[in-house]
Amino acid sequence: MVASSKVYRKSRPARLFHPGKTLDTMKEGTMKKKTTKPSSASKAKAPKVKRTQPLVHDLVPKHEVLTDKQTEQLLAAYNLTLFQLPKILTKDPAIEHLNTKVGSVIKITRKSPTAGMAIYYRVVIDE
Repeated sequence: MVASSKVYRKSRPARLFHPGKTLDTMKEGTMKKKTTKPSSASKAKAPKVKRTQPLVHDLVPKHEVLTDKQTEQLLAAYNLTLFQLPKILTKDPAIEHLNTKVGSVIKITRKSPTAGMAIYYRVVIDE
């Protein structure tokens, strides 16, 4: 006779917990959530947090708008056209306060660990 090749699996144990439920809220035959009223300590209002100005932060580089004469000198020195420069949006938080126009050039001065100061130029575009 040939032995049967049935594989017997262990039966799964019954779940003690249901997802999202705790043991004290599960009663036999019911699945209602236990509701509690907030204590008086949790009713206290959290203090309002002051919003900081992101442009005053140490990691935000200095942004300034170049005049038309400075823009012409920059483009002539590097033999570029205006739209060969990297772009920056008018609604960028770093330049919103500068009230720039589309086509103006922004000079960004960053601190660099290797070069000391690094200067970048970007042209303002509208989406």
